Amino acid sequence: MENIEVIEATTSAQNGDDLVRERLIAHYKPYVLNTVGHICKKFVSWSEEEASIGLIALNKAIDTYDASKGRTFLNYVYLLIKRDLIDFFRKKRMKSTYR
Repeated sequence: MENIEVIEATTSAQNGDDLVRERLIAHYKPYVLNTVGHICKKFVSWSEEEASIGLIALNKAIDTYDASKGRTFLNYVYLLIKRDLIDFFRKKRMKSTYR
């Protein structure tokens, strides 16, 4: 997907076009799974919690992406996935520490 197409699609999804949102999610699902696997340094399938966190981060990226900030959409998605996974691992570590 070209950058201009992504900007138009995210703007449309932010304005309530659920069909465009679904298309964006379907288009970027392989990227999400690859990114999650890269960050976790292991093979990740869709049945794992980390993959769900990645999809939620993608949806959040669609809602909050602003091209005027100078970041590409994929870089922004990567950043949100990485942040959310770090938070997930920290919470998971905290729970296991206090048990």
